[in-house]
Amino acid sequence: AKKTIGYSVAFRKHRSMIGRQRFCIRNLRR
Repeated sequence: AKKTIGYSVAFRKHRSMIGRQRFCIRNLRR
């Protein structure tokens, strides 16, 4: 159970980081 929780948290953090990068790239392109 602990492992799954940690994995989900890491996944969320990773996804948030990717979203930020995409947002920054879009702003730069504009």
